[in-house]
Amino acid sequence: DDDHIGREVGLRYMVGSLVQFSAPFLGGLLITLVGFQNTFTAGGVILFLAVLPLFFFQRRNLSPLLGGKPLIQFITDRHLLPFNLSGFGYANEVMVGRIVWPLFIFFVVGSIENFGAVLSAGLLAGAIVTYLVGFLSDAGRRRRTLGWATAVFAAIWASRPFLARAGVIVGTHVAGNIANAALMVAWSSQYYRLAHASPDAGLFILSREVLYHLSRVFFLPVLIVLARVLPQNIFFQASFAIAAALTLFFFFANRMHRSNFKDMSVVQ
Repeated sequence: DDDHIGREVGLRYMVGSLVQFSAPFLGGLLITLVGFQNTFTAGGVILFLAVLPLFFFQRRNLSPLLGGKPLIQFITDRHLLPFNLSGFGYANEVMVGRIVWPLFIFFVVGSIENFGAVLSAGLLAGAIVTYLVGFLSDAGRRRRTLGWATAVFAAIWASRPFLARAGVIVGTHVAGNIANAALMVAWSSQYYRLAHASPDAGLFILSREVLYHLSRVFFLPVLIVLARVLPQNIFFQASFAIAAALTLFFFFANRMHRSNFKDMSVVQ
């Protein structure tokens, strides 16, 4: 619904965070009680069962323009460059957030149970913020929210290379989840508004996914090489500094407007 995109996106993120809230803690508890192997087996069964409802979704028709040339055009067109840059930043910052930062927290807190509790606390804090930010986005403050959330989240990433005390690290994890929740709702609201305005919403959304995965093909090997050649503490510090720089790419999204599509025509 074009008039309620922010709160719909916020509600979606909030429901997801609330559903996931207990998962890290329960995962840590299961690993402690039955070990990694049995926990992975249980997780695999749950993932398989979670796929089954997808077979009952309403069928969607593919875009008639779907093809290689128009897909590449949506990635390379100069009219979409600002949002493509923000997408590049998102795709790779989230890799540091999902892979490197949790490892760092685990080494600091020292136990599976504490690690799960920290992640759960971050998810709960993010869940509360997402729905509230959705209302701000619908009230015409989407770009302002995107701007301050980007600045705050980048500052949190930039502070992490200098952290040493466990309590402060846990605090920045919760604060980071709050800032990231606000950023994701504002940025996703912008995403869906642009999809509405694009010549073909299906192509626009598919091109985003292709862009994310293509950029990660080149970015993840960089993390692997850094992990190989740098001492552990220097690797963590370098990764967090890179994530701070990537977060700044979200500022480009505020330079993207629906009017950017005005002169864009899709080639088949």
